[in-house]
Amino acid sequence: MAQVHMQNTKLVERGKRILRGAWSIERATAVETIKSAGRSVPVAMVMLKAKVDKPEAVRRLAKSDGNVRLAIEDNVMEL
Repeated sequence: MAQVHMQNTKLVERGKRILRGAWSIERATAVETIKSAGRSVPVAMVMLKAKVDKPEAVRRLAKSDGNVRLAIEDNVMEL
């Protein structure tokens, strides 16, 4: 369910709950991170866990073919 791209209020709230549940963070942190991530939960997850900015999180997700775990670890082998 992490692939939520929030287009309405209900999905924004779901995204906040996903972030808060995954990393036990405060609601305010979840809100700020989601805003910074362009309302993308996968990008927000990578930003939080890997402690990177949005462009780096997007790069890591592209490199890992959308796999959040690999994007956080950023150890995808170059081909």
